[in-house]
Amino acid sequence: MTKPDRPQPEPVVKAGTVGSTIAAVVSAGGMVFVFFGLTSSARVAQFTQLTAVFVTAAVTAIVFLAPYVAALRARNKVTPITLKATPRDAHGRQLVPAAAYGAHAAPITVDELLHRLDQQHAEPVDELAAWAHALNHPDTQETIRMTALSHTRRPRTVSTSYTGRQVAQAYGLDPKWTGKGFTGGLVELGGGFGKSDLTAYFGRLGIPTPSVVAVAVAGGKNTSDGPDGADGEVLLDIEVAAAVAPGASYRVYFAPNTDDGFLAAIEQAIKECDAVSISWGGPENAWDPNTMDMFDQALAAGRKAGVPVFAAAGDTGSGDSGGRGNHVDFPASSPNVVGCGGTRLTLNADGTRAAEVVWDDNDTSSATGGGVSTHFPGRDVPDVAGNADPQTGYEVIVDGEQLVIGGTSAVAPLYLGMFLALLEATGGHRFDFLNTVATNPQVCFDVVQGDNGGFRAGPGRDQTTGYGVVDAGKLLAVLVDPIPDPVPPSPQPTPAPTVLELPDDILAWARKVAAERWQPQYASNAAKHLLKLAGQPVSS
Repeated sequence: MTKPDRPQPEPVVKAGTVGSTIAAVVSAGGMVFVFFGLTSSARVAQFTQLTAVFVTAAVTAIVFLAPYVAALRARNKVTPITLKATPRDAHGRQLVPAAAYGAHAAPITVDELLHRLDQQHAEPVDELAAWAHALNHPDTQETIRMTALSHTRRPRTVSTSYTGRQVAQAYGLDPKWTGKGFTGGLVELGGGFGKSDLTAYFGRLGIPTPSVVAVAVAGGKNTSDGPDGADGEVLLDIEVAAAVAPGASYRVYFAPNTDDGFLAAIEQAIKECDAVSISWGGPENAWDPNTMDMFDQALAAGRKAGVPVFAAAGDTGSGDSGGRGNHVDFPASSPNVVGCGGTRLTLNADGTRAAEVVWDDNDTSSATGGGVSTHFPGRDVPDVAGNADPQTGYEVIVDGEQLVIGGTSAVAPLYLGMFLALLEATGGHRFDFLNTVATNPQVCFDVVQGDNGGFRAGPGRDQTTGYGVVDAGKLLAVLVDPIPDPVPPSPQPTPAPTVLELPDDILAWARKVAAERWQPQYASNAAKHLLKLAGQPVSS
C-alpha cells in the first residue's frame, strides 16, 4: 500500500461556481413542472431546452468538482503488487523491489537483506538503518514470507577462533573415530555451496574432502547467494560437521523457506540419514501452534526410529527476537529434538578446556537462546551446549573467503558430527541421545557461570546450557561399558542347626525322662529339647 508522504491540500471550489451550478439545477427542475402543461409541439421545444440545461449542469459539476474527487481518491489509493512482476536477478532469485532500496542503489536479494539484518552488527549503523527501511517497505513485505532464519553470528573483532575438529577434541572425542559408514543430514532453507570451498577448507585441515551431496526438496535448490547471504550458514554447517566426522557422508537438503518446504526437508532427511542437524528456526510465538505440532510428529517419528535431530536454540538471548518477554526457539523447543545452546570456550595451549561460560555478548543480539516453552508443557531449552560465541568462533571458507562465524548454528552440526563418530565407535549401536544424557548427566561438563538475559546458569540443568557440554569420551564409556544397575543382595542360606555334644550320661538321663514323661511337664519337655540339640531321635 502506498500513501502520500504528507497531507494533500484541500481543493478550492469557488462559491460563485457552486451557486451557478445550483441555479442551473433549480431552473431545470422548474422547467420540468411547466413541461407537462404544454401542447405537444411546445413540449418538443421545451424538451430540447431542458436537455441542454441538464447537460450544462452536469458538465459544470464534473469540471469544477473533479479536483475534490481526485483528492479523496488519492488519500485512499491502494496500489496492488503483482508478485509475478517482482524483479529477479540472473539466477532467478527475488530482489527487494527498487522502491524499497532506500539509500542503496544496488539491487539486493530478499535473502541477503534478511541475513544482513539478522547479523545486526555485521554492517555500519547507517547501513543497518537503510536495510531496515527496505525490509519494512510495503513492497518488500508483499514479496516474501519467511518461515525461519538461520542462527549464525559474525564477530565484531576476532579474539580466538577454532575449527570444529579442535572443539570436538576439547570435548573428549578421539580423532580416530570419523563417522565412517554413517550419514548425516543438514537441513537448509537458502543459500548453497560449491566443491571448491570444501576442497580448499579440508585441504587446510589436511584431511580428505568428505562426500557431500546436495538434495533438492519441494523445489529448493543449491543456489549460492554470496557470503553475506545464506551461503555462510550452509558452509558453516557442512564444514563444522565434517571437520568433526570427516569419514561420514553428508546430504544437504535444500528446501524453500516455507512451512511446507521446511517440514518436507526434515521428513526426507530423517528417512535417509543416521542423524540430522537444523540451524534454522524462530521464536515459538511466531509459529502457528498446529504447525509446530505437525513438525513435532515428524520429529517424534525420527526419534522413535533412532535418528536424533540436533537443532540450534537461537542467538538473541532469552527473548529470541520474539518481542516482549522471554521466548524459546522452535524447532529446538520440540521435546523430540536435542536443543543446542551456546557457550564461550577458552582452550589451553595443549587444546584442552581451560574455561567455559554461557555465551552472552549482548542479551538481545548476541547470546544463546534458552528458556521454557509455552507450547510444550514442561519443556526446557536447551538440552546441551557447545562453543558458539563469535568471539571464539569457527574458521570457515565461504565463497572463497576465510571467515570466522559463531552462533548456535555451529553447535547443532558439531553434535551431529560427534554423534556420527560415536556410532562408529560403538559399532553402529543406536541409542537415544537425549535420554542417555538425561540419565547420565555425569558425562557433561556443567557450565555454571553466566546468563542469557532472562535465565542464569547454575549447578545441574538450567535454561542457558541445559545439562552442559557433553564429553564424548565419557559418553562413549557409558555406551560401551554402561554402569550396571544395583544388584540386590542374594538371600542368605539358612544355617544348618548346631549339634550339641552331650556326655553319654546326660543323653541317657534325657532319654529316660522323655520316655517316661516325667512330671512336671516341663521336665519332660526339657529332656526332649536336649535330645533335639544333640541330634538324637525323640519319641512323640
